[in-house]
Amino acid sequence: MNPTPPYGAVPGGYVPRPRVRFEVIGEAWQLFQQQMGTWIVAALIAGIVLGCVFTPYYVFVFAAAFSKAQAGKQFDPNAGGGQLIQIGFNLLIMIVSNLLLGGMYRMALKQIRGEAISPADIFTVVDVFGSLIAAAILVPIAMYIGLILCCFPAFIVMGLLMLTVPLVVDRRMGAIEAMSTSWSLLKSEWLMATLFYVVISIISGLGIVALCVGILFTYPLLPLSIALIYRDFTAGGPGPYAPPPGAYPTPPGAYPTAGGYPPPPAPGGYPPPPGAPMAEPAPGTYPPPPPPPGEQPTAPSPPPPAGAPPLDITQHDTGS
Repeated sequence: MNPTPPYGAVPGGYVPRPRVRFEVIGEAWQLFQQQMGTWIVAALIAGIVLGCVFTPYYVFVFAAAFSKAQAGKQFDPNAGGGQLIQIGFNLLIMIVSNLLLGGMYRMALKQIRGEAISPADIFTVVDVFGSLIAAAILVPIAMYIGLILCCFPAFIVMGLLMLTVPLVVDRRMGAIEAMSTSWSLLKSEWLMATLFYVVISIISGLGIVALCVGILFTYPLLPLSIALIYRDFTAGGPGPYAPPPGAYPTPPGAYPTAGGYPPPPAPGGYPPPPGAPMAEPAPGTYPPPPPPPGEQPTAPSPPPPAGAPPLDITQHDTGS
């Protein structure tokens, strides 16, 4: 199978450099509106699954705190192995969240390609289960290293690695390969990628303000917007993609980017260039020319009967 050409590529022509565009947030909102009910149900299912993970831990913590308070003692969540429990719980939350997010990325990519989507798509990442778990562990570690250096590098790391999960679910890459590929694709746009990731993270979380119900409307914008960025930088893997109108204008004098050259103006192709000799037409292509004025047209000779010997024209040569 031939590799998919870069987004906007024209064979033998101009290949525009992809860039991080904030306009994709508006495109993501339009995609969300087209399948609003499907995305709301998918976000609701993801929230219920996460709630089932959160609830047992907080019930345990509340029960332990209440028991300590009844005994007149102060509750310390880090005592008696509590810190290990917290680390394990946080790790479980990261893994489950990344699995659900991977399903939503796959769902977003399907919609961008024009395929039918359903809320069940968030559970279709079994084929990349291990890579998503590895990414759920390695990406936060990379972010934590950036956090140790300074706060801003942590945001840079998250911006440059935001294509990791789409690469895993769409190209079925391993976690490390996907992280390296995402970094390489976005490093020339590191500032815009960082700002974009911060902005879309804030927008996707704004729904919490509206009694948490609004998150069903805002959170899907995160996978949809980043999936559109992924499309711009990789052509989205297998499958055709239509470039957004005006996203990459063709520079003056470039080859046409769509449709190619027009078809020949008439049957027979284009006329030859000036001064070029005219090619002889193939026998039978054109009818014989009309006779001069005053002459009768000569009827064509009938074909010789089958099995007749060839005619020897030397017998009729008067000059011999």
